Amino acid sequence: MVRVLPYMAGLLLAAGVLAPAPASAQPGDHIRFGDAEITPSLALLTSWRSNNYLTPGEIAANDPGEVERFRVRSGGFFTVTPAVRFKLSGEYVQHKLDANWEGRKYYAEELGNLDRFRNFGANSKLVILPRGVVGLKLNNSVFASGRETEAVNSEDAYITQVLSSNRGSITVRPGSSMELDLGGLVNITDFSVPPGFGTGADAASLNTRFGAGAFYDFQWRFLPKTAIVSSLEFESFDWENNEVRSAAPGTVSADGSLLVPDGKRLLVEGGLRGRFTERMIIGAVIGYTWMDYDETSVGLPDAKDTAGCDAPDNPVTDDLNGLPCGLSGNFEVGYDISEVQRVKVGFLRQHLDVFFTNYVSMNRYYVGYEGDIGDRLTLLSTVDLNRQAYRGGTLREDLWFRARLDSTVHLTGWFDLTSGVWYTGRRDAEGLNADVEYDDWNVHGGMVFTY
Repeated sequence: MVRVLPYMAGLLLAAGVLAPAPASAQPGDHIRFGDAEITPSLALLTSWRSNNYLTPGEIAANDPGEVERFRVRSGGFFTVTPAVRFKLSGEYVQHKLDANWEGRKYYAEELGNLDRFRNFGANSKLVILPRGVVGLKLNNSVFASGRETEAVNSEDAYITQVLSSNRGSITVRPGSSMELDLGGLVNITDFSVPPGFGTGADAASLNTRFGAGAFYDFQWRFLPKTAIVSSLEFESFDWENNEVRSAAPGTVSADGSLLVPDGKRLLVEGGLRGRFTERMIIGAVIGYTWMDYDETSVGLPDAKDTAGCDAPDNPVTDDLNGLPCGLSGNFEVGYDISEVQRVKVGFLRQHLDVFFTNYVSMNRYYVGYEGDIGDRLTLLSTVDLNRQAYRGGTLREDLWFRARLDSTVHLTGWFDLTSGVWYTGRRDAEGLNADVEYDDWNVHGGMVFTY
């Protein structure tokens, strides 16, 4: 976490830009200083989950000693999330800053190692000369989050990820409908695991990823609400440790050690996004992802992967190249049932780095509904099915799925009641790693105060 702190400075560069006008505010009306607006909020939530450690249950135990490790544990917890949003809409400077912190406390003592008070997030977007022919954009974010593990005997039962993402670009606007961003990026991601996650030779270790590169984003609005979009992103990345200890299911190495190679990533995309009829919104973006891994970074001889698409010469240095493996993109159709109700259906294919292997290719299918019922009730419902193919030192095919139903009752302009039910599950598509499978129900309700 210490490594990413210097990059938090970018989040604060413009936070002090406030107009000298006196402040004014009423509940629900936010706090205003001239062109600046501050919106503090507080969310209080109570939840119950059927599987807090996301474990497969006793069926996955290979011997009696593993029964306790895989036992499904249900229980509830209380969450408090203070947040603040800052917006400045000036002629020469626009700035938006969102920040939040989350505290989580479990009711049952046996779930105490799932208590968490280190989740936070901050995201800053600064635009200088937003209407000029040439301008400047700075996007900075830092997030800390935890993912539950079966480390039930450890003081901390989370794999912790701290991400610092930083982008700076020059914006060129040849006309009112065309915009081009050219810039550079720096990403740092730190992973750590609890001391009790695995024992002996299988004890997991942490890793940190350093990435830097360049990008461009282009859009041309040929209709008032429809645009041609194009983007390119290149990143070269290095891992602090190219060999880590891991208890990850599907590990190629028999001794519990994983080789994690350095590499390069290129993503190119292009397509259309926008409203095509009065009620229909369409997004059609297709792309190509290329990932090349350095054999020498893990002590292997330098060699070109010649086996072709999705058939590496060496799984540890599995490159992503060729068709159809490298295809990516997002296709989504939304339809406005009314002015306040919309349904959508879509497909997303993307390839992402993974800290315990080279990359994961994901095919996500989803359908959703969002709308207002009357003046006070908002409903949100989504169903996701995601097939995840892990490649590299870990070879796995997973099916991840989630169904969500959430509701918000707007009692006043500053006070909302929320409730929801989620179901999340994971299955090994090949039936080889029962360790990764789980089912989890989440029932929650609470209140949100917004000043």
